[in-house]
Amino acid sequence: MANILMIEDNTFIGRVIQMVLEEVGHKVEWCKSGTEAFDVLDSKQPDLVMTDLGLPGKSGKEVLEKMRSEQHLVGVPAIIMTGSFPDSKDYPEKNFYQGILEKPFDLEELKTTIKQWVS
Repeated sequence: MANILMIEDNTFIGRVIQMVLEEVGHKVEWCKSGTEAFDVLDSKQPDLVMTDLGLPGKSGKEVLEKMRSEQHLVGVPAIIMTGSFPDSKDYPEKNFYQGILEKPFDLEELKTTIKQWVS
C-alpha cells in the first residue's frame, strides 16, 4: 500500500499508530524528531506525512514548511497530529496540510483519515 512518514516523539503514541497502519498494509517510517524527518525527506518521497507539531529539534511546522519548499515534496499530503489549538502560533499555514487528527484520536478516525489520502 502506501509509504507513510510518521513524525511523533511520544513512544507510546508512535507505536500504536505504527501498529495500526502496518496492520492495514502500510509501510511506516517513524522519526522521533523534526531534525530526523528533515534527513529522511532529503532522500525519500513518502506517499503521506503525518506529523506532530511539538517535536524536538525542528518543529512539525518547520517540517511542513520544508515540504512545501521542496519540488519533490510539494504534492505529498500531510496530516497534523496535535493537541494544540488551530489558532496557535505553532500551526503552519492552512495550505501546508490536508487534515488534522486532534489528540487524543481514536483508531477508527486514524484509519479513516489515512484512507482519504492514500489508497
